[in-house]
Order: sequence, then C-alpha cells, then structure tokens
Amino acid sequence: METTTTTLPLTYGEKLVGITFNPSKMPDVDEIKRKAAEMIDLIHAMPFNELQFNQLLHDEAVTQIMTAQMWAVKFLTNHHQNFIPLTTLESGN
Repeated sequence: METTTTTLPLTYGEKLVGITFNPSKMPDVDEIKRKAAEMIDLIHAMPFNELQFNQLLHDEAVTQIMTAQMWAVKFLTNHHQNFIPLTTLESGN
C-alpha cells in the first residue's frame, strides 16, 4: 500500500517568518517561528477598514512581530554558540 503525505500551503505568517528555514535544527527556533507566525496570522485575519491609518497599524504590528522573532532566533543561536556571561562583560574581563 502506498502512503502519501499532504503538505498544506504555508500561511501568510509562516511565509513571512520563514517557517521552513532553520539550519540550526534547534527545536526552540521552530517554536519561536511557529508562535510568531500564529500571531501574524491572527492579526492578518482581523478585518479592518481601508483607512491608511489602519493599514499602517496592521503593517507595523506584523513588522514588529517579525523583528522580535528574528532577534529571538539570533539570541538562541548565538547563545548556544558564543555565550559570554553578562557578569564577564560587566567586569571587563
């Protein structure tokens, strides 16, 4: 018997955060990206009128979620590779 797998198309949020890109293979990176995509999809699904101000708020919210996701991934991947304790940085050693 032949088995087939069905791949659902990526959501708007999944596309924006690059949900399939994780060269580190870290589960925490996958989770952060998944949660960011969920927030973007939630915002993107909310109805709003076509006023320029509402479009600006929508776009800014999506942009800030993407920015937070990217910084969180950077922290996670850098943390595991080049971790320097904050106390070392503060003491100048």
